[in-house]
Amino acid sequence: MPLEERLLVQCGDSITRKMAGVTLGGRHAWLRANHLCQGMQMLQRASCADLSNNSFVQLALEKTGLSWDVRKSQLYGPATYAMIRSRTGLKLGLWQDPSQFAAALIKLGSAVHEIRTYLEVGCYTGWTACILATFMQRVGHRLRGFIVDLTAHYAEPVLPLLRSRNLTFVLRRDVPANKTELLSRLELDRSQPQLMKRRGYRVGRHFSLCFIDAQHSYMGIMDDFREFSPYCRRALFHDIQDFDAVHLQNFSGGVPAFWQHLTEYTHPHRITQITSQLAAFAPHFGLGIVGPNENGTVEPDKVPLSGWPKWHGQGKARLRQAFCANPKGTFIRICEYL
Repeated sequence: MPLEERLLVQCGDSITRKMAGVTLGGRHAWLRANHLCQGMQMLQRASCADLSNNSFVQLALEKTGLSWDVRKSQLYGPATYAMIRSRTGLKLGLWQDPSQFAAALIKLGSAVHEIRTYLEVGCYTGWTACILATFMQRVGHRLRGFIVDLTAHYAEPVLPLLRSRNLTFVLRRDVPANKTELLSRLELDRSQPQLMKRRGYRVGRHFSLCFIDAQHSYMGIMDDFREFSPYCRRALFHDIQDFDAVHLQNFSGGVPAFWQHLTEYTHPHRITQITSQLAAFAPHFGLGIVGPNENGTVEPDKVPLSGWPKWHGQGKARLRQAFCANPKGTFIRICEYL
């Protein structure tokens, strides 16, 4: 059944500019956040049947809005109409292929084990975190957690919406070396008693889900994965087939090259790839999900990170030699354009 009106996130209006219980600074700030708020309400009002329907969830994401990009249909295909262009140049909207993100949400929402704790590394505008948390909570997961970035500037307009979803922003420099300290904060926080109604609520030793979407060069995402993977039971990755990420740091291969190695050194049953896209051009975006190993983390099974190839950007020719001589996985399509 849809949620009662009183439980919906409150979007307010352009006169009072009050959203999720907080008065925003001005009319433009309210307008920027209202796109996202309306998308969240659409998910909250949806039936369970709708929330398991890829077409409906994709439509809800498009109604929320997509980040404006000069590539338009080459990036979003027929969903180009959903782009939001800002007069100020600030990025608004979801930086996602809505068909891919819809499939990922439905996959994660159907998880047998409850997803209670969430950590997003590289939240940027915070829109993806708001939608993911709204969807997961709507389908029954008592999710709460943290989103992390170098600055809160880009997410500031939607911070009230993030707080309404039980998500707390943390500056990257303030993330403790031992991530269990963050989990301890969730265990001690009783500010959301409705999350504790069911007996046996414990946050556990690992984050139920980590979205690692900060650095996109090969060594950058390798560093992030090395730091956070011991504390994550599941991990979500963005841009696993993104053609533009391949060029970073002198053709390091970016996230696609990292994903190629991760899937090679991880048992196949733990891997989910979502690469079908709306655009009919070069491969873009792509979402990957990794499930837990026998120790309950997302670390690889077959070869530890210390045993991975010492790979870094060595130019386009070297990248083609390493990944396109016998292309596998997401590189099958990438190599057609490289």
